[in-house]
Amino acid sequence: MSARTLITPPTYKSQLPPRISQEPKSFRELYLETLEFLDLEQATISPFYTVHYIIRFNGYVWSQVISEIREEDQRLNDMSSSSVGHMEEIRKTFSVVQRGGSLGWKGSDTPVATQIKTHLEEDFTHLMDQADLLWETRNKRAAIRQQEARAREKALTNSFTYLYFPFPIPIFPILIIH
Repeated sequence: MSARTLITPPTYKSQLPPRISQEPKSFRELYLETLEFLDLEQATISPFYTVHYIIRFNGYVWSQVISEIREEDQRLNDMSSSSVGHMEEIRKTFSVVQRGGSLGWKGSDTPVATQIKTHLEEDFTHLMDQADLLWETRNKRAAIRQQEARAREKALTNSFTYLYFPFPIPIFPILIIH
């Protein structure tokens, strides 16, 4: 037995961090938790700065949706039925980012808000590129599937023709005498 095991460790000077709940939270609760990270001076000047966490979270969720659709398509080796109008929704949010918020918002663009706007524009441009790539891939898969269906149809037609007519069809009419 070692003497080190008999000595109690020194106490920590800081308190234990609060326990984080593992239960699901609503978007409202998540947004309210982000308010503690905001600079209140910036938030009063720029409404876009105040809601940029929601827009960032929206981009993250759409990125996850696109990834899930892509993975499901790959797993099925076909197009899954999870087609939603995500391109339209992504473009709507991207237009809000480009405008810096709503057209009716009063406020000024601070350097921090402008920097956040630039980062969000890059994120949403990448997100739209990924969504376009997903649809291009889906269109290519649909074209390949259609080409394979035509090839199967042609092969079946050829095989049935051979099965039903294994001998040459006479060119001259057969006379039946009664």
